[in-house]
Amino acid sequence: MSCSRFSLFCFFATALLLGSDSCAQETSSGPTLRAPWQLGNQAEPPTTALPAGEASWDEKRTQVDERIRVAQKELDDKQTEQAADAKLPDNEKPKSSKSSRELELLKQLNDLIAQQSAVTERTEQLKAEEASVSAELEKVKTEGLEETPPYSFLVLESLSESVQTQTEQVEASENLTEAARENLSRAKEVAKEKETARINAKEAIDSNKEVTAKSDLNLALKLAELEVQIAQARIELRLKELRNDKLSNSIARVKLAQLEEKLSIVEPNTVFSEEDLQTRLDEFDKQIERNTLEMQNLEQLAQRLADQAADADREFKRTGGKDKALEAEVEAHHRESQSIINRVALLSKQLTWARMSKEMWTGRYNIATHAYTRKDLKDWEETSEALQQDLDAEKQSLEPRLQALRKQLVEVQRATQSEEAQTAGTLPWLQASQKTLRSHIDAISDHNASVDSIQRLATQFTDEIDDQRLNFHLDEWLSSAWDGLLSVWNYILLESPGEGAKAIRISTLIKGIFLLVIGIWVSKRLSNWLCGSLLPRFGVHEGAAAALQSLAFYAFVLTSALMALNFVQIPLTVFTFLAGAAAIGLGFGSQNILNNFISGVILLVEQPVRVGDLVELLGLTGVVESIGMRSTRIRTQMNQEMIVPNSSFLENNVQNWTLSDSTIRCKVEIGVAYGSPTREVARWLKQAAEKHGIIRKKPEPFVWFTGFGDSALLFELHFFIVVRTLSERMRIESDVRFMIDQFFREAGITIAFPQRDMHLDTRRPLEVRMMPEVVDPEPEPEKPSIGSPDSKATIPTGITPAQVKASQAKIAKEKKDAKEAKEAKDSKETG
Repeated sequence: MSCSRFSLFCFFATALLLGSDSCAQETSSGPTLRAPWQLGNQAEPPTTALPAGEASWDEKRTQVDERIRVAQKELDDKQTEQAADAKLPDNEKPKSSKSSRELELLKQLNDLIAQQSAVTERTEQLKAEEASVSAELEKVKTEGLEETPPYSFLVLESLSESVQTQTEQVEASENLTEAARENLSRAKEVAKEKETARINAKEAIDSNKEVTAKSDLNLALKLAELEVQIAQARIELRLKELRNDKLSNSIARVKLAQLEEKLSIVEPNTVFSEEDLQTRLDEFDKQIERNTLEMQNLEQLAQRLADQAADADREFKRTGGKDKALEAEVEAHHRESQSIINRVALLSKQLTWARMSKEMWTGRYNIATHAYTRKDLKDWEETSEALQQDLDAEKQSLEPRLQALRKQLVEVQRATQSEEAQTAGTLPWLQASQKTLRSHIDAISDHNASVDSIQRLATQFTDEIDDQRLNFHLDEWLSSAWDGLLSVWNYILLESPGEGAKAIRISTLIKGIFLLVIGIWVSKRLSNWLCGSLLPRFGVHEGAAAALQSLAFYAFVLTSALMALNFVQIPLTVFTFLAGAAAIGLGFGSQNILNNFISGVILLVEQPVRVGDLVELLGLTGVVESIGMRSTRIRTQMNQEMIVPNSSFLENNVQNWTLSDSTIRCKVEIGVAYGSPTREVARWLKQAAEKHGIIRKKPEPFVWFTGFGDSALLFELHFFIVVRTLSERMRIESDVRFMIDQFFREAGITIAFPQRDMHLDTRRPLEVRMMPEVVDPEPEPEKPSIGSPDSKATIPTGITPAQVKASQAKIAKEKKDAKEAKEAKDSKETG
């Protein structure tokens, strides 16, 4: 604890001694030395004037100049002594790195003081300027403008451009202020490092015990103190620069406020007169005339340069391509010719933009005087947007071109300064190339400024169009919305190639869809009328009528689609690509759909199955209700609707009960008891069929005696009926069974039922054994089977010991046979 307190005391004592030494040196060597923590947290000086009692900038520079003179004299004396000791020639002097370093540091300090003086003078100028612009702002706020309203639109335009330019200057000054803060921060960090180095040099002197190294250490400390003074002077310079940047930013903001105040006064009282428009148009006409004349002159000059370049090129080739001066001349001519061609291209673009600027100014005048229509606003907006896109593209292309030209200029400047340019005679041509490149760079820079000006004009024009749209009344909004709908209605979706190309618009597509929907509705009505009213009058079968209805519907739909396409003038060639894509899709991904579709067409044409037919397919029985292009709907006897793919009717066996005739033969099976009169049975069966009112008389019903069953004599009653559904058939068969039962009861004939006869052998008495009842509530462990050799279970009652031994012998023999068979199989596989 005592050791740490002693160290802390030594640290503060050293700091105080260093502070006193720095204060003693301040009056003689310039800026004050401060500790690192003081350098890092130093506040900005409150004023730019020198404090009372502090030397002026001239006096400071005089003091530093005197120190430089002394250091220079000491350096010269030391070099003279070293040269005499080393016996060097008079024109050669020995080097003294530390002394020369001191001289360099003093010169740096002198330069920093000079910069501080200049920055201080600049501060006074900025303060005066700030007071002046602030007074002007107050004057504008209190007295207004000297000109009387109404104001010219050109004045408003000039003020608007000035506000935009001043806004950019404010942003730039803020960036400069931020950069000045960063420079100040870096200067403080460097000062901390230098102060640390000075403290280390001081501690090295205090801890040194050798007299011989004392002078070097003192010189090192002196250099460290000079570096600290330079770091402190640089901090003060950065503080003053930051203050000036803040003043510049404040002045820029006051100027911007002044311009905005003037703009707020001028804007409500501005009149856009025809004279203002004509003045601006005359300016553009003069610009167009100047550019046109300049383009003509440049084209003539380009032709002359091309001839000169050709002559120089021929001369260069004649000399074998070894003359550097001719090579430089040819390159200079080519470079100048290319520069002129590019300048002509730039002037051509400026001519186009100048003409478009005239149109935009005319549009702005029409907007100001409300002499426009909604179509004019739309056309102006489209023109302005297209122009802005062109200008953005031009802006993006200019920067790479400027970078390439600057790179070429650097290369030419480097070649101009080389010794080869002096000896090979290429210097005049390199200087000419350098002049050409600078001229080209200036032309592109001017062109870039023109792009910025036209961009501002296009932006203002677009903003004015948007303002007018916001001020629309209800009828104008409705009319604008109607125009928008019309533009969407007439939007071109597709255009057929080749001669006589026809555009497919949204309106055309909607009309075609509407006509197609109407055609489908009419096709549905016509096909229903054909099947429901017309065909039945000609005795057409119901199934055939349904097939004809489907085919007619599809034909009517196809005709309607073709008529709709023809009405809207859409050529079928438009669907060539879609048809090809559909064919590929059907060939690879829709095989089942295509198979069912073709099967549906075959079913409708051949009619192996018709609507209303009673069919049986894959164990499914029902009535066909409809046949579509992909599937067929069948209703079963349980009133369930089944959807069956059309291909199933062609790929499987189908039983159509009503294909050619609705008359089917039914069968009722019955068995009577043995001993019944068979002829009477046959007569009563046939009579039951004949007395049923629905069973057909022709063919007549008949009875078959089919056989002798286990419990009955078997008969079959066959009869013919006309049915359309399965339930109708089952109902008739049920009625016949009711009648048969009634007739057999009246005739005393017994309907057989299953019987079993049991015969008992009574030649000896029957043996009856009683098993004892065993009660075992606890579960017993699993016991081996009775016949196994390991079984020790009690033999149940009723099994003799001989039977047990026979069973065990049989089991042992089976195990032995299985073992021998396995050994024989293993030996066979091994062999």
